[in-house]
Parts: sequence; C-alpha cells; structure tokens
Amino acid sequence: MARKGDRRDLKTIKITNFNYQRGAHRFSETHPPPRLARCRNNLVAFSQYYDLCFVASRDKILVHAPISLEGRLLPPRSTIDVPSYNVGVPGYIDLAHPHSINHLIVADLGLEELVIVATDDGDVVAYMTRSIRNEIYDRGRAYNTSCFRSTIRPFFLKTVGSSAWGLAVHQKARMIAVSANSHDIYVFALALGQVDSDSSDEESIHEDAASEFQPPSDNVQPSPHDRSQTHALILSSHEANIPSIAFYNPYGENTEDVYLASTDIQGITYVWDVWKHRPFLHLTSSPGRTWGWGLLCIDPVFAQQVETTSELFGIEPKIDSERGRIDITLALSNAPGYEDTHFSTRQRRKDQGPNEDLIDDSTTDEDESSVDINSDIDAPGNEDDFEAFGIPSIEGPKGSAVVNPKLLTLDKVSDPPTQSTFYVFHTMRRDVRLLQFVHRRHPPNLLESEYRVGWQPKEIICEYLLDQHFHRYDRALKLLQRLNMVHQVPELNLVIAGDQIGRVALLTLTRRKAEEGTDKLDEVGFRVEAFLPSSSQEDAGFRPRLDLLGVAVGPVQGHERQREDLLDAATGVHLKRRRPIVQTRMASDQREIVIIGGGIIGCTSAYFLTRHPAYDPSRHKITLLEASKIAGGASGKAGGLLGLWAYPSSLVPLSYRLHAQLAKEHGGESRWGYRPIHCGQLAAKGRLNEKKEILKAKPSSGESVSLNKRDGKALGKVTAAGLPKDLDWFAPESVRSYYEMGDPDTTAQVHPYQFTTAMAQLAEQKGVNIILGSVTSIDTANGSGVKSVTYEDKATKASHTISATDVVVSAGPWTQRVYPPAPISGMRAHSVTITPSKPISAYAIFTEISLPPGFGHKDTFLKSKRPHSKTVTPEIYARPNTEAYACGEGDHLVPLPKTTEDVETDLARCQDIIDYVSSISDELRDGEVTVRQACYLPNVEAASGGPLIGPTGVKGLLLAAGHTCWGIQNGPGTGKLISEFVFDGKAKSASIGSLDPRKVL
Repeated sequence: MARKGDRRDLKTIKITNFNYQRGAHRFSETHPPPRLARCRNNLVAFSQYYDLCFVASRDKILVHAPISLEGRLLPPRSTIDVPSYNVGVPGYIDLAHPHSINHLIVADLGLEELVIVATDDGDVVAYMTRSIRNEIYDRGRAYNTSCFRSTIRPFFLKTVGSSAWGLAVHQKARMIAVSANSHDIYVFALALGQVDSDSSDEESIHEDAASEFQPPSDNVQPSPHDRSQTHALILSSHEANIPSIAFYNPYGENTEDVYLASTDIQGITYVWDVWKHRPFLHLTSSPGRTWGWGLLCIDPVFAQQVETTSELFGIEPKIDSERGRIDITLALSNAPGYEDTHFSTRQRRKDQGPNEDLIDDSTTDEDESSVDINSDIDAPGNEDDFEAFGIPSIEGPKGSAVVNPKLLTLDKVSDPPTQSTFYVFHTMRRDVRLLQFVHRRHPPNLLESEYRVGWQPKEIICEYLLDQHFHRYDRALKLLQRLNMVHQVPELNLVIAGDQIGRVALLTLTRRKAEEGTDKLDEVGFRVEAFLPSSSQEDAGFRPRLDLLGVAVGPVQGHERQREDLLDAATGVHLKRRRPIVQTRMASDQREIVIIGGGIIGCTSAYFLTRHPAYDPSRHKITLLEASKIAGGASGKAGGLLGLWAYPSSLVPLSYRLHAQLAKEHGGESRWGYRPIHCGQLAAKGRLNEKKEILKAKPSSGESVSLNKRDGKALGKVTAAGLPKDLDWFAPESVRSYYEMGDPDTTAQVHPYQFTTAMAQLAEQKGVNIILGSVTSIDTANGSGVKSVTYEDKATKASHTISATDVVVSAGPWTQRVYPPAPISGMRAHSVTITPSKPISAYAIFTEISLPPGFGHKDTFLKSKRPHSKTVTPEIYARPNTEAYACGEGDHLVPLPKTTEDVETDLARCQDIIDYVSSISDELRDGEVTVRQACYLPNVEAASGGPLIGPTGVKGLLLAAGHTCWGIQNGPGTGKLISEFVFDGKAKSASIGSLDPRKVL
C-alpha cells in the first residue's frame, strides 16, 4: 500500500522522522558551532560499528559519542587535529585555511574500520575508529560534557601534492584511493602486514604512516600477488578535476580483479582495471549534462527484485532504444515530498505576493556578493568566483574536451575483465543515472580466441532530481547546486542522493529478472521514493537557509556488520560465516535448566520453556534464581512501550506479535494493561513553574481517553498547534511541532511490573521453581560444559549448589558479575509516575523541551536551583489506570550496586523530570506525584550492539542480556528463542545471527 501523499499504486518504503535538532538546541556558549568549510564534498559520517559520529571542522575532526537514544547528536567528546605532511603548502580553495578538509568518509579496510579525510593541500589522513572509540572510553569521558583533544596517531598519512577530493576504499583488496586536482587518481595498495594488526603492533603501523607519494619504478610493476610492501599506483586519463571515485566491492567474492570508477567535472567517467592501471571503459555525457559529482559501484544483489514496470521505475518511462536510454524524470512529481519551488521562495510569495521574480539556469549575470548565506562559513561572492574554487562556470570550463554528441559512448581502451556484472550510479550537477554493465560474448558463437569486447551499457536517467525554482534574491544558493553527496544502504536496496542546497532524495534500486530460457538480461532500474525534508517540515521552519554540508547514514538495525564477514588478518582469505556447532539433545534426556535473573528476560524465558512442545515436567526441571525480587529492577520500573519500529529489527516483529498473543490468551488488557496506543514526537517551549494547588485525582478503570471539556476556542488552539484533537493535555501555546512516530497498528504498551510478575506466575504454575538468592558461581566441567550453579540464599545467607545441564544468564546489568566475559554494563535511569489532574488520552510522547531562562525552583529535595540544559528530552507515557509515566536521560554517576534493592534514587533528578513535564502540561503540573524511582538499564559494550541472545561457546551456557531500553518490548521474543536454543539447539522463530554472543565473547 502506498504512503500517505504517494499517488503510486505500489509498495514503497516507510519513512519516519525520528528526531530533529535546531542549531540553538545543539550549540551553546560552552559548545559553539564548529567552523565549517564551504564548497566541499561530504563532511560528516557515522561509524558502522561504534556509537560515533565524525564531523569535519576545517582542519579538525569532531568526534561525537555517544549519540543519544533519541537520535540527538550530543556535543563532541574529542577533537582530532588532522596533522599536515608539509606545513605551509598552499590550498586550492581557501588560501587562508589550506589544510581544511575537502572530504570525510568512514569505510572498512580489511578488518579495520577507518575514518579518512582528504585535505585542500593534498594530504590524506586515516584513523582507526577502534582507536578513537577506545581513547574516549579509556579516558572515562564518554558521558562527560567536556571535550578533550585527542592524542591518537594516524593509521595512514600521505600527500598527493595537490588538492585532494575523491576518496574510496576497497575492503578486500585493502586499497585506499584518492583523486586530486592534478587530474590523477592515486591508489595505495597497502602491504598486508601493515593492516589488521593487534593493538600491541600499532607502533609498527605508524612508523611509515607519513610519507610522500612515490610512484612505482619502471623496474617494479605492482602485482596483487606481491603484497610484502605498499604499492602506489597512478591512474591518469582525466583532463579535469575529479570530485568522486568509487571502488567496486563485490558482495561475497574474493577476487584479484579490482575495479574503480571515476568521474570529473567535464562529465567524463572511466571504469578502471586498477592492477593494470588503465581504464577499460570511457563514458561521456550528452551536451549540457556535464559536471560529474558522485559515484557508487553497486552489486546487483542489492537491487530489489520486482515484477512490474511500475515497480521497476515508479512510472511508465520514456524509452529511447537507439541510444539505450530510459528516462524516468516524470516520476518526480509523484514522489512524496516533491516540491518544485525553494522554501524561501515560497515564503517570499506568501509574504510579498505570487508575482515575485523567479530565476532559472539562464540567469547567470546577477551579482550575489552581497548575499550573506552564513557568516560562519567562508562563501564565494558571485558565480565567477567559483572558478577559483575548482568549480567551472555554468557554460563549462574553457578548453574542455569535446563532448560526444551521443548521450552515451563506449570506447574500448583496454580489454575488459573476463567476468563481472555491476552497476554504476552516477550523479551530476542536476541529474542522476544508473549505468548497467554486463559482460557478454558477441556474437555468442565466437571461439575464445576470437573473443572481443562485449560490454553493453544501458542508461536509466532522472533529470532535475532536486531542482527547484529560486527567487532572484536567493540565487547564491542556486550556485551550490551539485549532487555531490551519495550513499548506498544495501540492506534496504536504497541510494540517498543530496545536494548542497539542502535536500536529499531517496531512491530504491530495482531489478526484474529476465525470462528463464532466454539470453535476455535482467532489467535494472530505480524508483524515486521520497524527498527530505518534506515541504511541511520546511514550512514549519525546520530547514535553515544554509548549505547542506554533509549526509551521514548509520548502520541498519538488525543488519549490523559483523567482523567475521571480512578478511583473515594473516592470510587475507575471505572468512566464511562460522556455523555454530550445536549438539541437539534428545527430548527424552533429563534436563536441569537454571535461569539466572528474575527480570522480564528471565521470566519470559521460563514461561516459553514451559510452553515448548518438548517440555515435560517429569523429565525437565526449571529453576529461576533472582537475587532480590521478581521485577525489582528495570523490568518493574520501565515505561512499557512496545513498537514495531523498535530495534533490533531481527527480533522486534516476533516479540511484538507475541505480546498481542499473550494478551489475548491471558487477559493482558486487564491483567497487565496491554493496549494499542499512538506515539509521537513533540517539540515545545517550556514555561516557568508556577505554584498551583495540587489536585488528587482518583484512578478510574477502563480505557483512558481525554474527558476534558474544552470549549471551541481551546480546541481551536490544539488544532492550530498541530496536535491531534484528543492529545489535549499539553499547553497549546507551548507546542512548536508534533510528528506521529507510530499508530495503534505499530505501537502498544504494557505495565512492566504487572507484565513481568504475570509471566513469572504463569511459569510457576507450569512447574518452574523460583528461588530468591544471589548466584556466586557457574561451575563447569573440563571440556564438557556447565555442571552446576552455586548461589547464596537471600533469607538464610546459606550457600547452595544445584546441578545444571543448561544455564541461561539473563541478569540484565548484573550479567557481567555472574558471567564476567559478557560485555554488559549498566546505566542508571530515573523516572516518576503522576496521577494527572484529569484523565489523559492514550499516547506515548517523546519530547524536546526548550527551557526558559531562570527555570527551576527550590523544594523539599533541592536546597538551591539546579542548573539545566537549554533543551531537555523527557518521555511521557499515558497509562490506562489514569497514570502518567515520565522518564529522563540516563547517567553513570553511581556505580552498579549489589542488587536492585540497593539502587540509589536521586530525588533531585526525579524533580527535574517533574519540572520538565509540568512546564508543558497543566494536567501533569497539577497532578499528584505517586512514585520517584531509579533503575539500571543493561548496555552491550561491543561494536555490534545488542542484545546478545544465544550460545556462548561454553556447552550448555546461554546468554540473553543487553536489551537496553527495549527489554519489555523484546522480552517475549527473547524468551521464545531461548526455549528453542534449549530444546531445538537453534533459533527457529527468527533469524538472529547478528545477536550471537560468540561474536563478541
């Protein structure tokens, strides 16, 4: 089914706005906005393994870590001063700041993830993200507001002599490529001994890090078979600046053939055989379609398989068979978010009338030097100034190569590789195109000795992808039009293309299989899915009138990268995914199963073990050990939010479905408050606290809906604020914006304490023995797995040992104390419950509240006013018993205590939460605070994230922990899978290979 606003009758991707940040919220006097360079390539990137975001700030890299659970970018934790190979070398774009970063990427090189920058004075510098992450956490600054200057050394430091722009990394071949304004491409094929070394060997890695580029001598030809030293290759055919290059990194292959695509600002594109250091394809664009800016080389496996032409292209395209061209430009107006006029121009029309002057590409002589787009960014004045920036004028560079009059030409420069099929996604100044290359014999009956080049290109093009009309006063922005930010999200078959004017397009790669038994090729295409930001977001003021300087893509939840999919450090051989060896026991075996932890994971594991078809209470004994009380920690004090949009995606659908089944089977609506709800994100401006009489409302039964009898004027304010009519328990004058994140089809809730204790009771009824006692050891037999568990009884303090054939460790943040190898830590979180002055409707709200000056007050718990951030983000969940739950951000101020009963509650932090939510809701301000509490959330301290579910490598020992804030949501799914691991030897209900504990143990 199509999205709202999508007129196409086809299944498209769903887009949800998770969060946004205004500059005023992100920056302050303590953390001012960074100094950024203009007219560059992409300047921001996410790590795919760690919770890190990198932002280029002139000649520095700002490292943001961690990123908040709400998706907000917190202030930087460290600053990396990018070293210069030759101090004093002039820059190409900005003579005042020659070492400014032109391009920043994050990419895998062998088993290491690198952040790499190319600078205006020709340096190429790379750092291991692992080293950056370790420095942050080793120094204990991960949750400190201060920013420190990094002291880590670069993994790689080279210079190419002139302004460096394009960057590309070949993961399997371990190559780093960079294009420069010398019109050459420099490829560094690193010696294998220099890559993937242990930390103890990092000194040897850095010894030769800084060196000038040296081309290979005539007597020594680089070879893929000789990797004892670093090879340096120069690829020379371009006659203009080369802003973008891309390696073809084939999925699941390990080949000595290495291919690289490159494009220049004259529109010339080459595809290279790197080891032969020469191109085998030379492509040109049609007249007027020059300015090559971005490239991706795409494996066909990452294209979505479709059936119809509409699914393939989004429309019935215009086909030019003679030129091998398929035009899908007309699909633009059908895509959600499409807008042909710039938002500032729309605002001018609204303010000044519809007859304001617009410009198009023919307007080129207006002087824009007086237009100040961003005083903090170094901006050129008029269009002619862009020549000094390496950017040709609208007419194109003088003396450029003659453009072939055909739309697409194919020149045989050298013999093509013998086997390869891939796509090149090419972005230009205004257009995007997909080029399909398939190697075929021509004609088919030729002998191998008569073999000739048979590459067959086909072009799918979409013109004017992000074009918009501009008012003549906004013409300076028009000069920045270039589609130079392009990313691929393979797991979603998605390509993201953005320009510096400030918008991005989401495109789905598609493929329709050819008929079997024919020699026809698979049809390839792409669909324009959507544009961001949407026009409604722009009209609401969420898009600044500034350049877009970077687009970053994080890892796809549920598809996190695993290092064992990469290369063996010693041999360079591609590692296959290791298959776990599990010995499945016969159902008739006697089993003694011990579950450690009485939170939601332990209780649902106990429940589903007793519901497994193989469970026989006469042969299977299940014991649940809990140190203090059932649901004594986060499982009793969490919010209880359930969402199909939660993470990880490999687990969420199963668990969400099981929640509904459990509620239906056991009366969850009345027993633990299960109900579907709405979920939204609300931005508001807080008000100063006012003392009012506290009204104590009596709880009521049944569905909680708003019963406030507002008059028409009050309801009009709610509607004007953009709120749903039944979300009338927020002060309309405080609300700035509202976005729906989930509806009752995708979002629900439970009361966590009631749900967890119900699971324990239902498991106990089926024979589970619940014991209150602290585990002191898990005992193993040499080479034969677990044999027993020893614990201390809570009441008597006596030590007991019980035999075990299977042990499930599900102790939440206390997991590491029970099983030390587990990389699980705890983060404290505070929350409160409030009985509102009036019943409130069924919503879960993620807020972003801007606090006014002087916010806060003294009360019983505070002796003086507490300092507050300018922007705070409490979450508020309405519960069916006329209760509101509110929580704030976590902290690491107090170490994890011995048990849940020893958790220290900071009443001042609880009061902060109360003050925050009261500043935007009269119903909450005038209600009665019933509970102030704290708990610890379990986090996985590993690159792959969490949770960790499955075998540990010790026979009979299973791990189920690290669920962060989604333990209640993912509890049933985890319990179901644990029962399958125990009785079936493998997970059957969901594919959770990415959550395998053995990947991090």
